[in-house]
Amino acid sequence: MKSIVLAILTLFAPFLSQVQSQIQLIDLDKDAKRQVIVDREPGQYLGHPTTCVLDDGKTMLCVYPKGHGRGAIVYKRSTDGGLTWSDRLPTPESWATSKEVPTLHRVIDADGKKRIIMWSGLYPARLAVTEDDGANWGELKPVGDWGGIVVMGAVIDLQTGPGHYMAFFHDDGRFFSAEAKQEAPPVFNLYTTTSTDGGLTWSDPKSIYASSVVHLCEPGTVRSPDGKQIAVLLRENARRKNSHIIFSNDEGKTWTPPREVPDALNGDRHTAKYTADGRLFISFRCNVPKDKSSDYKGDWVGWVGTYEDLAGGNPGQYLVRLKDNHKGADCAYPGVEVLPDDTIVTTTYGHWDAGEEPYVLSVRLKMSELDALAEAGEASVRPGINEKFLDPKLNVAEWMERFEVESREVYSARKEVLAATGIRQGDKVADIGAGTGLYSRLFADTAGVDGGVYAVDINPRWLEHISHSVDPGPVHATITPVLCRERSVSLPPRSIDVAFTCDTYHHFEYPQSSLASILSALRPGGTFLVVDFERIPGVSSEWTLGHVRAGKETVKKEITGAGFEFIEEVDVEGLEENYFIRFRKPVQ
Repeated sequence: MKSIVLAILTLFAPFLSQVQSQIQLIDLDKDAKRQVIVDREPGQYLGHPTTCVLDDGKTMLCVYPKGHGRGAIVYKRSTDGGLTWSDRLPTPESWATSKEVPTLHRVIDADGKKRIIMWSGLYPARLAVTEDDGANWGELKPVGDWGGIVVMGAVIDLQTGPGHYMAFFHDDGRFFSAEAKQEAPPVFNLYTTTSTDGGLTWSDPKSIYASSVVHLCEPGTVRSPDGKQIAVLLRENARRKNSHIIFSNDEGKTWTPPREVPDALNGDRHTAKYTADGRLFISFRCNVPKDKSSDYKGDWVGWVGTYEDLAGGNPGQYLVRLKDNHKGADCAYPGVEVLPDDTIVTTTYGHWDAGEEPYVLSVRLKMSELDALAEAGEASVRPGINEKFLDPKLNVAEWMERFEVESREVYSARKEVLAATGIRQGDKVADIGAGTGLYSRLFADTAGVDGGVYAVDINPRWLEHISHSVDPGPVHATITPVLCRERSVSLPPRSIDVAFTCDTYHHFEYPQSSLASILSALRPGGTFLVVDFERIPGVSSEWTLGHVRAGKETVKKEITGAGFEFIEEVDVEGLEENYFIRFRKPVQ
């Protein structure tokens, strides 16, 4: 059945905060062709899976309990990237005694020895090890005189040395020790433990946060693209606040105070993986504070965005319902794997059929597929605005006579506009809606041979003209024509320092999609510059009022709503009919 895509506007979907008015919902619940049943047993509760993909990029292991957390561990293997699964495989005797959710993690020691470890929680925390990619497993054995809940929610490699790892779990006072007794009110502790021998032995846990008010638990980790920061997403179990996030810039020695995440990330058991284009896919169970609501509450969802969105508190790009859960919030302790062809295979349990016991299911998707669905879901804000510029017979010479004349102020004030951009030697610049290439050439002269300019436009005739009109020599050789789409600037993630539009923003027929692509293309801290017509009723010309759909304040709201920070409006000498405003992609 065709997937349903809902573009979320400011007054739609009450669970989204105002800042999230630009995020899009994509509903894959009924898209059966994406779904693979991993295991199902009539009358038997199957829950809480985790997965691990092997180095061949196609063999996957999956473990899960026969029961809600507690129960004998079931073990399966796929040899084709999760398209089909084996029968249940033999397991060591102690696996039948598992008290809580099993979790799989790949680890490598200082000598390069590869292992997969499987944790099983409550007290005492136990560990099983395989050193032959799951062909033979050891028994579950206690790691120390301690325990906890969802051991381990996450394991991340540390940069302190080869074979060094940090693992994360939580406890509410009931399972940390043999004689543990829960306080009233309960105090939730978030713990870390470390290994320096490739995951075989682990230190005594250290509490990095404790509270009886905000119950942070079920940690899910992700490292920043530059490797310098660790982020941890956290469920808020008291349902008094949104889910939270913390950061470490020193390999887990210290952590920032927890802060709430945007509503789109509200939920439990976040599991994050990067895809090839640098975006993040985070699978989790949607859940919300008691004073909020959500159309997807209790369902299995995925969030798409960037690390910069996490660090900057931005809503992200998409919220995807992967499957409708039919019983409360009993679902979605997920595994997430990304295959060599960039297919995301995310796996979890849930009550996928009303009145039936939960079973284990995978959903398969690609970011490119989500992009296509999202583009189909955003309605045009000005149908036909680009009809003339999409004409395959576009007369470039005719438009040159209209665009590059002194009577057009963005032409006559080109030097002043150039100075206001702040473009420097070495910058990578996107001239979006490059047209005749006027500013592309100016930017290339300024950025120099160490920089570069992407001349971006929707009509190949403009790009052919730019290619033939540049000066010979190394500077203008840095100009790269890029044929974009109406919904995307078609540039790689984090490829530019500056994005510039001149009398082009009002031609964005699909501003949400276009802005998302610009935000993705900019490096953290990069600049987005907009020069466009002032549209002031009673002041602007009739042509401007009829042609330009939105005034400056609306433009600012749209751009900041897409995740940019407004920096300033620049007073540029020579611009009277146009304004110049500067935005920035958040550094974090």
